Amino acid sequence: MIDHMQLTPSAHEHDRPGEATSGPSRRGFLGGLLAAGAGAVAAAAADGAHAAPARAAGASTGRRPARTFYVHPSGSDDADGASTSSAWRSLARLNRAFAEREVAHGDTVLLARGRVHAGVLRPVEPPAGDDRLLTIGSYGSGSAPRVSAFKTPTAAGWRETAPGSGRWQVDLAAAGAGTDWLGDASSSTANVGFLKVNDEIRAYRRDSVGDLRGQWEFASPVGSTVLTVRSDARPDTLANVQAAVDDPLVVGASQLVLRGLHLVGTGSNGYSDDVGVHDVLIEHCTVSHVGGSELPGAGRYGNGVQVWQAGQRVTVRRCVITDCWDTATTVQGWDGPWADIVFEQNVVLRCTQAFELWTRGGAGTAGVVSCRFVDNVCHDVGLGWGARPQQVGRGSHVLFYALETPIALEVSGNVFGASRDAVYYVGSGSGSTTTLPAGLSAHDNVVVQRRGRPIVWGGSWTVDRSETFSTGPGREIDSSFVVGDPR
Repeated sequence: MIDHMQLTPSAHEHDRPGEATSGPSRRGFLGGLLAAGAGAVAAAAADGAHAAPARAAGASTGRRPARTFYVHPSGSDDADGASTSSAWRSLARLNRAFAEREVAHGDTVLLARGRVHAGVLRPVEPPAGDDRLLTIGSYGSGSAPRVSAFKTPTAAGWRETAPGSGRWQVDLAAAGAGTDWLGDASSSTANVGFLKVNDEIRAYRRDSVGDLRGQWEFASPVGSTVLTVRSDARPDTLANVQAAVDDPLVVGASQLVLRGLHLVGTGSNGYSDDVGVHDVLIEHCTVSHVGGSELPGAGRYGNGVQVWQAGQRVTVRRCVITDCWDTATTVQGWDGPWADIVFEQNVVLRCTQAFELWTRGGAGTAGVVSCRFVDNVCHDVGLGWGARPQQVGRGSHVLFYALETPIALEVSGNVFGASRDAVYYVGSGSGSTTTLPAGLSAHDNVVVQRRGRPIVWGGSWTVDRSETFSTGPGREIDSSFVVGDPR
C-alpha cells in the first residue's frame, strides 16, 4: 500500500486535512476561490505542479536499484532514456518499456514540461510481493506536460466523398500516422468523442454519414477507422481540427503516482483502471476535454477520473478536472469492496456532474467501505459541452444511482456553485429518489445557487427553503445554503 509519509511533500502540503495551519481555513480558502471566479480557481488549484517525485516505497536488498527515465518529443526511441540528453521520444516506447519491465515499480518516469506527448500511458501491475511505487512526473520548465490522444488530420488526409458533397473523410488507422494525420498513434479507432475546432469543442456526433447536415457535424461508427466531417470546405483550410479518439489517457495500475501532468483530449476517460487496482495517488494534475465516444450498448461516455470495481486506497487531490462529457470523478462497478477512495481539494469545472457513485451487486456484498468527497470546489456543473437535455435532473453536483450495495460515503467541506439542476440526484434503484441514500454523511458544505433550485432533484426542498432540509435524518448537517447567482 502507499504510505503517504513516504511521499516527498510539495511546498503546498502544509494544510492537509487534520493538520493545523497558520493560514486561512480550507473552507474559507475554497469559498474565496469561488468568489474570485473560475479562472482564479483553476490557476490556484493547478499551482504546485512542480512537486518532487515520490520516493520508492519498500526498497530492499536484492532488488534492482531505482532508476529515472526521461521522455521528450525531440528525443530518440533508440536511446536508453536514462538522462535528459538520451531521452526517449514517444509514449509508445515508454509503454513498451512498461510491458517488458524495462521500467518497473521503484522507478520514476519524467515527461518534458512545455511539450505535448501524443498517446496514452499504460503502466502494468507490479509483480507479486513488490510493494514499491511507480512514479510518473515531469521535468524541465514551462507548462505541465500534456498527454493527449488527439489526432490531427493533415491536408493530405482529407478526401471529399464526392465533389461538392461537403462531406470530408479521413482514415485514422495507425498506418496513416505522420502522413494522413498527426498525434496519438496508439490505436486505429475512429470512434471520435468530439472535434476540437480551434479552441471550441464540437460534439455533434451523428449516427451515419447521411445524417450530416450542419458545419462540423461528424460520424465515426464504432469499429470503423474512418471519420467523416460535414464542412463547407476542406476542414484544415477553415480551422485547426483535432479529433478526440476512444483511448483512455491513463490506464491505471496499482502502486502508481501521477504528479504534475495535464491529461487532455480523449473520447474516453482521462484516468481509468481495472478491477482491484490499489494504492494510487493522483495529485497536482489537470484533466480536461474528455469523453463523448460511443460505448456499445451504453451510449456515449467519458469521465475525468474513474475508479473501477474493488478499487482500494486511491487518492485524487489538488487537481483541476474540467470539460468532461460525463462526471469529473466516479466510483463504480459491481460488488466491491471499495475502500479508502478519497477526492479532496480538487476543482471541478463544466462537467456534467462533479461526483458519481453507482454500485451493483446486492445488499450482501461488501460495497463501499469508505469513500470521501471533501474540500472540493465544483462550478458550472451540468452547464458544459456534455450536458444532455434528455437527462433531466442529472446536471447535478453529486449523482447516485443503482446503489445495490451498502455504502459509506462522506461529502463534506465542499463549495458547490452553479449547477443546471440540483446539488444531488438520486436515480432509480437507490431507494427513494427524493431523499439522500442511507450511508451518506453530508455536512459542512457551502451551496451557492439560484432561488428555487432543488437541493435533491425531485424533492420539495430548495436552496431558499434549506432550514427544513438540514434538520431531518440523513440530510445535510451544518451546511450553508446561499441564494444567489455564483457566476
